[in-house]
Amino acid sequence: MRRLLILIPGWFLFGASLAAEVPVLVYHDIRDVPDVDEYVVTTRMFREQMAFLKQQGYQPVSLGRFAEAAAGKAALPAKPVMLSFDDGLVSFYNIALPVLEEHGFPAILSVSTGWLDGRRVPADYRDRLLSWDQLRAVSRSPLVEIISHADDLHHDIPANPQGNQAPASITRRYDAAGRHYETEPDFRARIRADLARSAQRLRTELGKAPPGIAWPYGFYDQILAEEATALGMRYQLTLAEEPARTGQFPRVNRLVMRSVNTIAAFESTLRIDRSRLPLRFIE
Repeated sequence: MRRLLILIPGWFLFGASLAAEVPVLVYHDIRDVPDVDEYVVTTRMFREQMAFLKQQGYQPVSLGRFAEAAAGKAALPAKPVMLSFDDGLVSFYNIALPVLEEHGFPAILSVSTGWLDGRRVPADYRDRLLSWDQLRAVSRSPLVEIISHADDLHHDIPANPQGNQAPASITRRYDAAGRHYETEPDFRARIRADLARSAQRLRTELGKAPPGIAWPYGFYDQILAEEATALGMRYQLTLAEEPARTGQFPRVNRLVMRSVNTIAAFESTLRIDRSRLPLRFIE
């Protein structure tokens, strides 16, 4: 029997929601010291990128406006874009926020409360994270929506008897001593406890709970979505080489700013060159 192989662009699988697409950019750090980190942009480049958005008629929108558009309560501008910043680095406070305020651009900031509390901080992030005082100052800006980046899920845990490691947020932990995997109820309880800690720390420090979460590494499943929603985190921010689509809300696809050190590369990221997107195979 012959088999028919059909190549379908990844965007086609989302069909009807194509009419309402928004590129959502993910920044991490902004630094001016020599650095080989592909996730870093310089102050000058960040300023040029924001000026480019203004000059080209792009209009950054908030999560709230995106949600209203998804509900059919508001229209998106002709050239929408969303700006997000992960991990809670101090460069957001020192560099990004003043530039955003200069242009009147809204932005989303996700923070790992465990890191801000000094727990399990990655070696390359030591002395580069926001303090709680700085985050409180940021929270007073009407342009910034602060969301969770979990409390202590942004690391790897044992994933199997062979000793492989995988993201704590979606992995059923393997217990080498007991020679068993985490049960589904135990996994759900661990996720619930972590998200509850994150929400409570933000509520305590900022006076309000986070309205959404940027999942560590962009990974999440139905259990994580359910537990976050139960805590009032209605926005589910992930990572994908695709735009956010109102038809997929509350999922919000985001594009990582990686090695975007020229305006040409920035424009290419904004346009989401579909020729570079993966193909899905159906046999």
